[in-house]
Amino acid sequence: MSKWLQIARGPFIKLQLERKVATLEALSLRSLTPALDFWRLQTRHRRVCISICLTIRLLCQIDPLLIAARSSKVLGMILRGNFAHALDTSAAGFDTFISASRLTTSDFLEAVATSSKKRWRKTKCPDWLSKIVGSVAVCQYGPQSCDVALVFAGLDKGYKKYNLRCLDKFFTLAAICTAKLALIWRVMAKAVHASHNDIPRNGDARRLWFRALRVTIQACAKDSGIEPQLIAACQRFGTTMRARQATKAISVVCKEERRVEVEGRQDTLVQLQDKWSTAMSTRVTTDKRPKFVGPPLASSIVQSLAPAFAPTSVLNLGTLIVIALRQQQLRLELLATTLGPALTAIANGRPTNAPGPSSMPLGSQPWTLWFLLAREHTEI
Repeated sequence: MSKWLQIARGPFIKLQLERKVATLEALSLRSLTPALDFWRLQTRHRRVCISICLTIRLLCQIDPLLIAARSSKVLGMILRGNFAHALDTSAAGFDTFISASRLTTSDFLEAVATSSKKRWRKTKCPDWLSKIVGSVAVCQYGPQSCDVALVFAGLDKGYKKYNLRCLDKFFTLAAICTAKLALIWRVMAKAVHASHNDIPRNGDARRLWFRALRVTIQACAKDSGIEPQLIAACQRFGTTMRARQATKAISVVCKEERRVEVEGRQDTLVQLQDKWSTAMSTRVTTDKRPKFVGPPLASSIVQSLAPAFAPTSVLNLGTLIVIALRQQQLRLELLATTLGPALTAIANGRPTNAPGPSSMPLGSQPWTLWFLLAREHTEI
């Protein structure tokens, strides 16, 4: 069948998984949904901004409800807002560029694009395998407020060619991702049907609609057992990949040491060994994580925060900010500053680097009490 379809092994695996897991026949999705290769226009992945601008124009024409990103770098650029800030909406030719009513030249593209530049090597999404694969987030894919859609972090089936010794864990994770994507299609179809295809166009209302849809998707994935299996598969595959990368790094160092030793450059060998030993010791001993500044709050002040919590233990950030301004407490001000962007990211399903024990949901009452009562200089 692979020879008959004349496609590479990666797309062939994708089609087979969709056929076996999602019960979709070959080429059915290709005829129903658009697909594009983000890196197709790139020469050695240079000038990423060109692909970003052209991809935004295509997405604005399609007006998607769901974007399945199969590249960690592309997803990282969407999550970090590179797509949302790539075009200048105030530029004279913005509407002309979005509508594709004029031939796109390099001068025209530079006139509507922002001056920000991005190197593709720095676009990788951190914690891709351990936390991001299989997740769903509400993201903005264009400069306009209505350019909002769900983004699914898929797994490129061609990824297997880089790590042939991890095929069992890779296929397990890929199959679970395909199953969750099929579940997303089903839940989204029901939501669109229930709304009579009247999806909000206003930016805020549209974002709230997608947030509610994402909550429904995650609940269905948890109830069906897909989400627990996805988390376990990500951890297994991520652990295996990190171990292989560490082994590869060690082998590179050993090879360099052997080459230097054969050439008789003892001084260079000593320098190389000192460099790596220093780097490892610095990695272990150096603590660059932030610490709490200011003493913990008194119990009487903590008790006054009771109105800031809803019955479901969800933090009311607006109330906490008001209390912080009234009481002028450094710890409360730090809490409001920390939680502001973090809670927005969590509501959209995007990753966040906010501190705290993993056993406590961010913004919950136990998490906030830990934050307010922690001792000064405690690691965040």
